[in-house]
Amino acid sequence: MKAKEKVKFTVYLDEDFLKTTDKAVHASGCKSRNEFIVKAIENYIAELTLSEANPVLTSKLAEIITQSNDVAMKKVASGLFRYAVYLDMAIQLVADRMSIDEYDLEEYRKRAYNNVRRTRGRVSLDSTIHHTGISDEE
Repeated sequence: MKAKEKVKFTVYLDEDFLKTTDKAVHASGCKSRNEFIVKAIENYIAELTLSEANPVLTSKLAEIITQSNDVAMKKVASGLFRYAVYLDMAIQLVADRMSIDEYDLEEYRKRAYNNVRRTRGRVSLDSTIHHTGISDEE
């Protein structure tokens, strides 16, 4: 595929604005002013196309984003509910079976914190019981 031929043209900019532009060129990681200006113009054209030229597209895009967000929120809520059930089960087990002093309670809290961090929140009551060796025979 043959590259499109570029056309050279002159742009007059205020000196302070040019300095600001050069800082932005460096911060954006662009290799040249030309690359930066082309990207800036492309973004502005896209913005105009989405907002002014086609308000239907903008509302459709907002609707799709909202729907995707709703799906994600339902998944998060479902996960939080599941973990709340596990937490309540664990609290009931502890309350029914053990008498724990303040020191031991703090040690359990530290272990639980570390387990949640280690598993990135994917804690399973079954695997925790298996891992700690807790059984009915004790």
